[in-house]
Amino acid sequence: MSTQGSERSERRISVPVTCPNCLTRFEVALLVPEAQPARGPSPPDPLALFPEELRPLLRVQDAGDRLIVKPTKWLGKERFNAAMAVVRQRGGEYVPAGKDSHFSIPKG
Repeated sequence: MSTQGSERSERRISVPVTCPNCLTRFEVALLVPEAQPARGPSPPDPLALFPEELRPLLRVQDAGDRLIVKPTKWLGKERFNAAMAVVRQRGGEYVPAGKDSHFSIPKG
């Protein structure tokens, strides 16, 4: 069995075996897959919620039960409205706080 191109690693184990009829001893080689840590599905990228042209202009922070989305620079009216439409769709809001203004989106 070849493991080429496979991401799974294996280890080879030799096991001594004795034939019950003729009592001949020989070695049997077994390939045993290494245990892989269980991985759940990766969480979706929160920026994927926003239109592609907005993604480079936004930074996302995890705030426990909410996502905080901050613009990296001034968005202007059109881009702000596009971002706000996504935020409202997700039950979020805009939090005006001067330089700390941000969009707040509940998780889930």
